[in-house]
Parts: sequence; C-alpha cells; structure tokens
Amino acid sequence: LARSETGYSVGLVVSFPLYDGGMREAREERARATLEVRQLKLRQLELESGGQVTAARARLLASLQNYDLSQVELARAEEDWRIAHLRMTVGKAIYVEVLDALLALARARNNQVRALYSARMAEADLVYAIGRY
Repeated sequence: LARSETGYSVGLVVSFPLYDGGMREAREERARATLEVRQLKLRQLELESGGQVTAARARLLASLQNYDLSQVELARAEEDWRIAHLRMTVGKAIYVEVLDALLALARARNNQVRALYSARMAEADLVYAIGRY
C-alpha cells in the first residue's frame, strides 16, 4: 500500500525462485535420511521387545516345568519320610534314617517354594515385557 498525491495505489508482488542452489533437494534428502534412520530405530526396538517377550516366555515355561518337577520331588520325599517313620515305629529302622528322610522332605518343600517364586517372577517379567501392568 503506497500513498501518492492522487490517492493510494495497491500492488501485489509474487516471486518464484528460479534457482535455490540445490537447497530444496538437500532438505528433501535430509528428510528422507532422517525418516530412514527413524524407521530403522523403530525396527530395532520392535526386534528387541520381541526378543524380550520370547526370552520371558521361555523363562516362564522353564519355571513352570521346574515347579511341576518340584511337586513330584515333594511327593516322593513325603512318601520316603512316611515309610521311614513307619519302619522306625515297628523297630526296623534307626532314627538317623528318619532324620535323613525328614531332611530330604524339608529340602523338597524348600525347592517347591523356590520354584513357585521363580515361576511368579518369570510371570511378572513376561507381563512387563508384553507391556501389561
């Protein structure tokens, strides 16, 4: 808007750069490179999280198998203790045999508790890895 002696004059100026020295292409190339880097980082994160889920699932399955084995071990130890106790009651065993069976029973119970704890921790790790809190 300009003022002259006869009034105001209004004009419009439009400019188009004919040559920008390759700046536009450089910006596009930089944007493409940035996109590619971000896509690669995303893929890396996907692979890492998938690996964490797989490892957590494997730990959980192994822990559950250990727990099942600890239940079998506990049942066997309880039966061994029962037999040793009966043998001692009828006078066919010495007290040390009963103590050994009782010690094995205590160890089996301890192993079962540890296996259960390990399974619960593995379950928590899996829940964390898949993103459900």
